[in-house]
Amino acid sequence: MAIVFFCCCSSHFAQAQMDQQPPTINFEKGVSLYKKGAYAESAEVFHALIHQTELQDDPTALGKLYYQLGNFYDKQGVEPRSLNFLLSSSALLEPSFSTTRSNIIAPPLDESPKTYNLSLPEDATVICDVYNKVGSLYFRQGNHGKARRYWRKSYRVARQYKNAKALSTAYNNLGELRRDQGELDTAVNYYQRA
Repeated sequence: MAIVFFCCCSSHFAQAQMDQQPPTINFEKGVSLYKKGAYAESAEVFHALIHQTELQDDPTALGKLYYQLGNFYDKQGVEPRSLNFLLSSSALLEPSFSTTRSNIIAPPLDESPKTYNLSLPEDATVICDVYNKVGSLYFRQGNHGKARRYWRKSYRVARQYKNAKALSTAYNNLGELRRDQGELDTAVNYYQRA
């Protein structure tokens, strides 16, 4: 019984300590614990960090944290957890910009049907990274339809905000998709654009 009480107090004490530390320190602490094989402790740190960010009532900050966690778990090879965090990130970040339809018929790739209004242009980099990462995870799972959809979203935001790096990544990813489908001429065209 004393052990359970100690764990509960320890957990509350750890939460109180984390509330006083900057989020980047907590994230790095969670990464360090995970890499040492202390998965439960790492999960506790990440959970506390999510809680701390939720208290800020800033969906964009929480979306960016979910992106960091999704990217981290992808690097660790934990694809289901990575995809969950990245999709949560996408759901939080998408409302931070509005989309407007310019026409109803789906245009060619270079004629985007949407314009994006981001609160900050640097948010374009984050949302493009999220879309490209989600597309890559779906591509590795063999779900080419969802991969293409997310890569095209990344393309549209990157093109509108003239983000060359994200645009190059989107073109490369779309080329990879076409190459995998045997459409080599189209793939080469995307690769050259990249």
